[in-house]
Amino acid sequence: MEMDARDLSMFSDGSLALVVFSFNGIDSVNYDGRCSILSEFSRVLRLGGLALFSTHNLRGPSYRENLSVFLRAPRPSLSPIKFGIDAARVVYSLPIAAFNYLRYAKLNEEFDGYAVRVCAAHKFGTILTYTDIATQRRQLADVGLRTEAVFGNTRGNLLNDDDPEIVKEYWFHFVARKT
Repeated sequence: MEMDARDLSMFSDGSLALVVFSFNGIDSVNYDGRCSILSEFSRVLRLGGLALFSTHNLRGPSYRENLSVFLRAPRPSLSPIKFGIDAARVVYSLPIAAFNYLRYAKLNEEFDGYAVRVCAAHKFGTILTYTDIATQRRQLADVGLRTEAVFGNTRGNLLNDDDPEIVKEYWFHFVARKT
């Protein structure tokens, strides 16, 4: 089923046992929209119900990406065809990425515990919200959801707020329970 996660009015209060927002979709809306989504999760979940979603890591590698990701030389290859294809990708992608980066970089903003930033994905064609674990836990608690677990995307391991390996995670997978 497809719908706007900010408005789950087709579901009555406490009617669902599980809500899933796939692959960082929550990061594609503004801060107010994100708060609306979390409120809607809490509203439609029954007591003990679970919300599962992923969100980009404010301290992760993708937050720090800039145009240099598109300036990499083609990979050396014994095959002139592979080398040519890689070179063509750089020649094709760089102008589009540079245009998008310059066009959207003015939208970059940092706040306490989260930021809005142009993302290298899709040749810098997307604006995403990045957050840290503590801020996301607070947002969940504010709407009556308790964080049960946070997993990193690269190793799939359970994370806590002060894990030194957090800087290697591109995003977090949150499991939260309606209390």
